[in-house]
Amino acid sequence: TFGGASKKARVGHLNVLQKFLRAALFENSQEDVSSINWDACNTIHPHTARHMLPNNPQAFTAFKFFIDELPSRRNDDDEIAGEDGAYSLHEIDNISTEDQTTRRKILKDIFLGSLKKNLLNIVKEGGEAGKEANSCLAVLEEFEKEIKKSEQT
Repeated sequence: TFGGASKKARVGHLNVLQKFLRAALFENSQEDVSSINWDACNTIHPHTARHMLPNNPQAFTAFKFFIDELPSRRNDDDEIAGEDGAYSLHEIDNISTEDQTTRRKILKDIFLGSLKKNLLNIVKEGGEAGKEANSCLAVLEEFEKEIKKSEQT
């Protein structure tokens, strides 16, 4: 077990992890530029929204213009092994995580199982760290519910 200052630091780290997971996995509640009623604005030209920079720094990443995507997990028949489209840990270095969809897929495919396992161990230890780990688990459970809901539709 950890004691003293390292235990306090651990609580802080878990708090940051919880905030990081929430920010990276869920939509920002701020109003999006595309949902603003530009007709009600009198200070700008009506076509300004068409010429503004997108919210996503790499708006055209989905088109994969500059990405060579080669399957890295192959079996003897030269087919991709494993789940269809699932990421592996060694592929992370070559993936752009600018969009939320990719971040969510990486977490689901690679990190979700080990994150939950280790957070459950911290919850069992109890104390302040257990409370923070429990809040991280709540974020992950919310994430899993959204994934299941999106897979059903």
